[in-house]
Amino acid sequence: MRVLVDAQDQRWLHHWVVMTAERGLSTPEVFAALDDAGGPTGTWPVLVEPGEAELRRLTGGADELAGALVNDLETVAFRLRPELADVARAAREMGALDVVLSGSGPSVAALVATEGAARALADAWSQASDAGDVLITRGPAAGARCESEGTE
Repeated sequence: MRVLVDAQDQRWLHHWVVMTAERGLSTPEVFAALDDAGGPTGTWPVLVEPGEAELRRLTGGADELAGALVNDLETVAFRLRPELADVARAAREMGALDVVLSGSGPSVAALVATEGAARALADAWSQASDAGDVLITRGPAAGARCESEGTE
């Protein structure tokens, strides 16, 4: 196993703000809408293994990660719940580096540059009429570790 980044290195620190919505979004309904649309962009893209440059981008700092967040369900979920698109747009207007729908929704996650930016966005999102919980977190986390081997 190789370590991609040192979680203690501040260059790799990602600040996130996550907003859950008060009202849920039906996962089967979102997937059905995606099927009806014929895929995320009206077609089904061919998936390929990421190259070294893409892996560096996905495991780099927040500036590298920005623009790489993709969720194929986002377009149809935002069509079903336009207010979630408004939440994402508001985050971008406040300077979020990138914004993505979590799964089939309704949670929205924003990648921001600093802890201060995370707090400001969290305060703004907390005022949204459809806001449930608004959480601030950061990563990458050190991840799971094996503390002992061979216990039976």
